[in-house]
Order: sequence, then structure tokens, then C-alpha cells
Amino acid sequence: MIRFLAASTNKRSTQEIFYSLLFAVLVAALVASTLFLVFARPIAASLFNDNLTTALIVPFNIFFGCLNLFTVDFFRAVQQAKRYSILTFLQAYVNVALVAFFVLSGYGLQGAVIGLPLQQVFVFLVTMSSFSCRLGLPSLSLYICTSIWRLACP
Repeated sequence: MIRFLAASTNKRSTQEIFYSLLFAVLVAALVASTLFLVFARPIAASLFNDNLTTALIVPFNIFFGCLNLFTVDFFRAVQQAKRYSILTFLQAYVNVALVAFFVLSGYGLQGAVIGLPLQQVFVFLVTMSSFSCRLGLPSLSLYICTSIWRLACP
């Protein structure tokens, strides 16, 4: 994202680049989440002591984690270090607070796994509200999306 947004000069091009990259991230996150959802039983057996509920929450963690990292890194790409630092700080402390709350409430590992997507959704919503006025509504250009995809893949 830093590579493409650094050359962006106006709101329209920034908007096209951001939403085109967001589309690519959404597709990759959906593919990864679907794979983890399909293989939830073997993952539960090998990693979570046959706790299928925890293994079924992991794909949501992956999906929201991808979205969250992408949206927070937008501020680093447009050189807004202060806002990026605040969001990273918020992300870390909300995560610790939610995980500690669920674990100390007696939910154990499952509670920690539930706290993570809650934190990710919260930070994602804060981030989206933070730059919704900056970018406006999406206008996805297929040409921009394919050219970025071609440049991003080796």
C-alpha cells in the first residue's frame, strides 16, 4: 500500500487505489478464512485439544485481522504517523483488556480467542470512521485493480 499511495496526488486516485487494494485483501482474507473453516476439525484436533468451537472462531480472527491490518496501515502509507500510532496503541490495549477480561471471567482459551475478533472489529470500525470523510464512498476501477494486482504479484 505504501508503494502505491505514495504516488497518489489527489483524493480520487487515493480512493481508487485504497478500495482496489481493499478488494484484493478481502478476496485473500476470504480464501484463507474459508480454508481454515474447511479444515476446522483437523486444526481443532491438532492445535486445540479437539475444541471445535475455538477452531471455528479462528477463521473470523483471520478475516478481521487482515482487514484491521490493512486499514490501520493506511495511515502509515499516507504519512499520518500520529494517527497510526494511536490506532496501534488502541489495538494493543483493547486486545489485552478483552483477553484479560474473558480469561479472568473463566472462559479460558476460548475467551481469549473470542476477545481477539471483538477487538479487531472495534479497531476496524474506529479506523473506518476515521477516514470515511477522507476517502468517501468506494468507486472500484477494474483497470486500477488489475494493474495493482499485476504489480503486486512477482
